[in-house]
Amino acid sequence: MPPVFRCRHWIQSLCISYFRALDMSLKFPHSEVIGLDIVPPILQTGNLPDNCRFEIDDCNLSFTHWVNTFDLIHVRSVDLGIHDFPSFLYNMAQIMKPGAILIVGAGLLRFLNENGQPYPDVEEGEEGFSWLQKTFTAVHTEALKTTSPFIHADNVAGTSWATWAHWAEGNPNFEQVTSWEMNIQIGNWNAVPTEEIYHANELCKLDMLKLMESFVPLMASSPISEQWTKRWQVEAMKEIKEQKLHSYIRYKWMWCQRRDCEWIPKN
Repeated sequence: MPPVFRCRHWIQSLCISYFRALDMSLKFPHSEVIGLDIVPPILQTGNLPDNCRFEIDDCNLSFTHWVNTFDLIHVRSVDLGIHDFPSFLYNMAQIMKPGAILIVGAGLLRFLNENGQPYPDVEEGEEGFSWLQKTFTAVHTEALKTTSPFIHADNVAGTSWATWAHWAEGNPNFEQVTSWEMNIQIGNWNAVPTEEIYHANELCKLDMLKLMESFVPLMASSPISEQWTKRWQVEAMKEIKEQKLHSYIRYKWMWCQRRDCEWIPKN
């Protein structure tokens, strides 16, 4: 796991959830939290904390205005939108201070049943069918048409996560590259040992519901009609809300530390 330390500047980088940046700014008032996304956040509270702000930017562009700025960068569930992930890692290294920490995380686009096994890709009425898995499979298929060449159809994660550590280890700006994985329960359909895990499971459930809301626009270019896409969305959200499925989502994280050296550009 990444080391724990006090940081002054924190960039909640490229996170799909506005609430993550807000929560971190409240939990760590000594830090400056910057939420970054390609679209404006939907602000649902009155005044933001003084140590929190949001910026609109494209992670495929350089961040030279932030050179040697941050102690910690957190990147979650964005690699489907990154055109060149190895170059992205070089860009992140450029805006990190020596000794700073980079954390990258994402979930699989395949859900696991209560026994930890993937749901099969079957049709409605067949054994093991899940609206949730059907919807995510369709989204994955559409994403592969327009996404980075570093994303491969045979990657069960639907992301480039299989090679994060390899790319970071080959980057001379990083050291102490570490990866870890875990299954996160979607909601609390099973007894959990601690209040912290209970809270994490509930947050995962809420995240899945918010994620489902974003899928209809993504499927606009699909040959599947909007009527069917919306039906899948409604049925999948019902499965989540009513805990009809006892499901996990598998997350993988990679963290690495910025070397104490001058930034080395990509050859």
